[in-house]
Amino acid sequence: MEDEKKTFTGMKENHIEGRNAVLEAFRSGRTIDKLYVLDGCQDGPVRSITREARKHDTIVNYVTKERLDQISETGKHQGVIAVSAAYDYARVEDILALAEKKGEPPFILILDGIEDPHNLGAIIRTANQAGAHGVIIPKRRAVGLTPTVARTSAGAVNYVPVAKVTNISNTMKELKDRGMWFVCADMDGTLMYDMDLTGPIGLVIGNEGDGVSPLVKKNCDMVASIPMKGDIDSLNASVAAGVLSYEIVRQRMKKDKKRMKYDACTDEELIERLRQGETEITDYILEKYKPLVRKYANAMYLIGGETDDLIQEGMIGLFKAIRDFCLDKDSSFFHFAGLCIHRQLYSAIEASNRKKHQPLNSYLSFFEQGAEGSIGFTSSPEQLVIEQEVSRELWNRVNSRLSPMEKQVLQFYLDGNNYMQIAGLMKKSPKSVDNALQRIRQKIRQMNHLEERG
Repeated sequence: MEDEKKTFTGMKENHIEGRNAVLEAFRSGRTIDKLYVLDGCQDGPVRSITREARKHDTIVNYVTKERLDQISETGKHQGVIAVSAAYDYARVEDILALAEKKGEPPFILILDGIEDPHNLGAIIRTANQAGAHGVIIPKRRAVGLTPTVARTSAGAVNYVPVAKVTNISNTMKELKDRGMWFVCADMDGTLMYDMDLTGPIGLVIGNEGDGVSPLVKKNCDMVASIPMKGDIDSLNASVAAGVLSYEIVRQRMKKDKKRMKYDACTDEELIERLRQGETEITDYILEKYKPLVRKYANAMYLIGGETDDLIQEGMIGLFKAIRDFCLDKDSSFFHFAGLCIHRQLYSAIEASNRKKHQPLNSYLSFFEQGAEGSIGFTSSPEQLVIEQEVSRELWNRVNSRLSPMEKQVLQFYLDGNNYMQIAGLMKKSPKSVDNALQRIRQKIRQMNHLEERG
């Protein structure tokens, strides 16, 4: 049986049949993916087996005798059949340790409900070639490390750690606390070429039919789309994983070349070079200080908000630090950045506290183009102004109509940033930010018209 775990040709599903054999498999520490039990059978040996299954967090399926007979390879299942993994699973810690050993920021693929073993095998193969440090899959409603997966991976399963977790969303939250950022694939997202996919990143690929689940998508920091030029609107899950993985590779290689110029410089030297016109240094500093922002944000609480909201506020504070730091003062940029980040976070919390007994208030003023740097529009015959207190319900309706990029632009605007500042924070052109605000105005106008007619 051990030899079966280490070969690809002629591998069968690793079925363990019979009560004693299954019980001993659990007690020996063998990894069991699934357990099939005859529905209604509750005698002593079966209860012992199901108890061991719960200890090892194994999925238990209660099925009919006919189903067991179909699965059975021996015809002597005694009401229980276990399916063991073709390969042992790793831990999430093993994946992070591998990244640390290589001296690289973690690059992990998170698969949200991949059911086709050929897709899983192909993704593991891509992960190996793209230099990913590991793959994370859920325990339920997803394929595990079957022999078919091993064959399709062409041997990559021997080199890519695969961790199986109970809850994908909780695992992502834990990894966020350790400085990771997450991007998921969705055709309604921002074009992948316009996103920063460097640094410690997790690439989330959804189910073949339903895509990324809403809860997992909510926990992602970014939503990326792949340009589609054909007549259909989607790619196979493994192909999408390959395309996005190699965009991450491309950006990492490009960034590594740039970093070599800056890693040996002090922050103060970088700020001086920035003042002299090396604008790309801004991106370098923002990326460098992202973990610090997340650390500060995780230690605070925003009423009515989430940690991601505070991270956004912290990044605004960091951007202000880069903009306002004085080179002639006897202080370090690190100290000054920490103060600016804290100040921005505390301001957001104080504003939230003042409003904790009020409905959500938003003030949007879309006005004619005014002074340089102001956000406005070339014409506003109907002057879209929300000047009254807006209920949370209305705000949610507005927010539901916006794309991820539009939501981010609107939030930055409500925080008091002009379009040039927003462009810098989002690493977009000022024109793209202005276009996004035009779309926001139009969507709010449409919603208001619909409400008036209703």
